[in-house]
Amino acid sequence: MLLLSATAWGGGGAPAVSLAVLPCRQQITCREGTQLVRWSRAMDNDLALKIYIKARATPKVVAAFAERREFDKILIYSKQVGYSPDYLFLLQTILRSDPRGAVNFALMMSQMEGGCPVDYNTITDLFLQRNLIREATAFLLDVLKPNLPEHAHLQTKVLEINLVTFPNVADAILANGMFSHYDRPRIAQLCEKAGLYVRALQHYSELPDIKRVILLVNLRGNLQIIVQVAKEYCEQLGVESCIKIFEQFKSYEGLYFFLGSYLSSSEDPDIHFKYIEAAAKVGQIKEVERVTRESNFYDAEKTKNFLMEAKLPDARPLINVCDRFGFVPDLTHYLYTNNMLRYIEGYVQKVNPGNAPLVVGQLLDDECPEDFIKGLILSVRSLLPVEPLVDECEKRNRLRLLTQFLEHLFIIGDGTNMYDFTYVENVAHAHVCAERALASDGSASKRAAGEAYFITNMEPIKFWEFMSLILVGLGFEWYILDFWFVFKFLAKTLDVVQDIDWLISLGNAFAK
Repeated sequence: MLLLSATAWGGGGAPAVSLAVLPCRQQITCREGTQLVRWSRAMDNDLALKIYIKARATPKVVAAFAERREFDKILIYSKQVGYSPDYLFLLQTILRSDPRGAVNFALMMSQMEGGCPVDYNTITDLFLQRNLIREATAFLLDVLKPNLPEHAHLQTKVLEINLVTFPNVADAILANGMFSHYDRPRIAQLCEKAGLYVRALQHYSELPDIKRVILLVNLRGNLQIIVQVAKEYCEQLGVESCIKIFEQFKSYEGLYFFLGSYLSSSEDPDIHFKYIEAAAKVGQIKEVERVTRESNFYDAEKTKNFLMEAKLPDARPLINVCDRFGFVPDLTHYLYTNNMLRYIEGYVQKVNPGNAPLVVGQLLDDECPEDFIKGLILSVRSLLPVEPLVDECEKRNRLRLLTQFLEHLFIIGDGTNMYDFTYVENVAHAHVCAERALASDGSASKRAAGEAYFITNMEPIKFWEFMSLILVGLGFEWYILDFWFVFKFLAKTLDVVQDIDWLISLGNAFAK
């Protein structure tokens, strides 16, 4: 006989029940084991589990492991004894008392050899039936990590349940980009309902849907994301449709960023013009100046009219357009009437002196003060094309305006005075030779000391011929004015021509 000496203790510390004496043998039956457990569980759960194992009461062992939350041991024990428990029933049992433990058990099942014994969708529904949204989400996020096409329904489900209950969680899931097979139109609708308008824009592909959501979006706060969405769906929607969306909401900053990515690859005049327009309206003047200077595709007339209406504080973009496409009189009139005289001077002096005659002609038409025009002409002097300038003044019967300017074109004397210009390296070499002579010993030092030496190239040249070569080398044209042109000008500007010989000699001396 075998006496089990375990004792159940009652209140007050006195022994309450003593276990019965069982027949002494190595194996006990399941019925005997169950009876022993009833007695022993009141004292020690570990002892009860050992009795179940000894009695081979496998379902009881599994239930005991579950009750003790030793879920990993359930799987190990079942494998050892070749037992297939009712995993669904076990999961339901665990759920009732330990939702978090149920998640861990479900994840262990998902990692079993041969696959999970319970369908993922069924497991998810068990959690959702008890409104355990967080637990269902935790389970699905773990098992869906491989991002497989066959899990598209579950990807949609985990996003759906969170968009309805915890939109911030759904937003974080979408931000991580861990899923790519879910139902995008369905999720787009739920994002819109949940107030996640930017996420909705990222998922919608139909123009009416995008327009509707943009109405609800804070363009300023999410502009870059909206622009990115427009770029991604540009091929589907069309560039023109995207432009209309930004224009409809007067989001010129969005239009500026959107078109900026297409400008270098597009030859569409409308895209180039709208980019210039958007850049000007958002204050990107440097970019307007660059595009008007470099682009060959915008509509020049349309761009000129827009820039004049915009009245930008910097006139350089307008100068670029008008200079490149022949609107110099319009440019001059605009600058003069808007009191932007410094830009007129800058254009004539630095941008294109060759167009000075057109500028002068328009200034005369606008009744600009003569002092300003004379100063403008004298500021560029030899860079001016004289004959076109005279023609412009002659058309308006204002030739006397050029008298002072033409006086500056005379060569004083006969122009045959000779100069010998010395190359700078020759001058430097001469000083080196002089230093060596002074530093030497003997007669050379004595002969050199106190003497004056002239350094020259020994290549005399007419002064004005040399100056002409310099000007031509710098890119300026140089020519002798035609005699009859000079005669014509002087005959019209002088009241009385008394000395024809002087007039002829004066004309031959004109130069530029």
